[in-house]
Amino acid sequence: MSRVKETKRLYNIDFLRFVFAVIIVYHHLLHDNIIKATGGTDYFNSMAESWVYAGAIVECFFILAGYFLYKTYYKRPDLSVKEFTYKKIARLWPVLFIYCLLNVFVFKTNPYTSFYNVLFLQCIGVSTEYQGINWYISPFFWTLIFYFVLLKCVKNKKHLNIAIGLICYFSYVFLVNYSSGRFGRETVGFVFNLGLLRALGGIGVGYLTAFCLESIKKMPSIICFSPTKMQSAAITAVITVLEAVSIAALMINFIGKENADKNQFFAVIMFVLLLVCMLSQKGVISRVFNRKIFGTLGKYSYSIYVMQQIAFWTLRDVFWQKNISYIQQHGLRTLLISLVFSVALGIVTYYVVEKPAAALFKKMGKRIFLEKQA
Repeated sequence: MSRVKETKRLYNIDFLRFVFAVIIVYHHLLHDNIIKATGGTDYFNSMAESWVYAGAIVECFFILAGYFLYKTYYKRPDLSVKEFTYKKIARLWPVLFIYCLLNVFVFKTNPYTSFYNVLFLQCIGVSTEYQGINWYISPFFWTLIFYFVLLKCVKNKKHLNIAIGLICYFSYVFLVNYSSGRFGRETVGFVFNLGLLRALGGIGVGYLTAFCLESIKKMPSIICFSPTKMQSAAITAVITVLEAVSIAALMINFIGKENADKNQFFAVIMFVLLLVCMLSQKGVISRVFNRKIFGTLGKYSYSIYVMQQIAFWTLRDVFWQKNISYIQQHGLRTLLISLVFSVALGIVTYYVVEKPAAALFKKMGKRIFLEKQA
């Protein structure tokens, strides 16, 4: 088989991250932000009604994290739990910390909520507050640590995969049946936090997807398979169709309320299909977007996601509430201006906070872990 040469970065996946980050910013922009600040209009209300299921995009971020967890672990089997945890703190904490500071000192929000958030304790069951846009960061952090410890502790890979499969299954069974497919994030039965279950399910699915793909690549029949030009064209056509179908299904599910599946596990299935197609780099869509010009946008995704609430509150104070008549007359223009500002703030945050902090933490990490090894 003619193997696709893997790039250092999966630019199409990075671009997918960016697109999904922008979509979920738009979703949050409509829900409980611009409508609440302006009193709403028929245009805003109808748009918000259509985009009601777009919050399920978070499941896609969890799945991607699980895929890259697998790649990280088997690329760096010597990586310790302490070093892995340090890297995740370095990646997630700086921007979250700035977000929490602005929350408390500029926008005068509840300081206790920010206290739990900055310690990665929101929405894992020990905090009563589970609302807010950045709820997913704490379950994301602790679930990655949990799975990494599991990888380190369970040496039998067959038993490990069975355990992860069972965790995924029961997590999604609970989520689907408790909320009738509308995945929540509150704590139920005094024990089960739905946000944490979403992270356990999604990251586990991403890990198992990576395991299955790597296992298939190692099969002798796949290694030895050398397709003809006609077979290659047929493979490209089939994967391109699957890419288009999965993208269309996801977008209909996210923004087409009338045609969406009320069970958001559908988004999990469709995204896994899309992810496999994009990773193959054999479809037209995955090849088109597997370029650095697109992939570069992916690095801004985390800062865009975390800082979106800051952007909304800023827009509320300086734009929305001071220009009600303009906003009522120019709904689409208002949404575009607000979306561009939110994305721009995330990009600025990347260069001002995330990138410098990453360099600083990396430098500190080298000192800490090299000294321990010595």
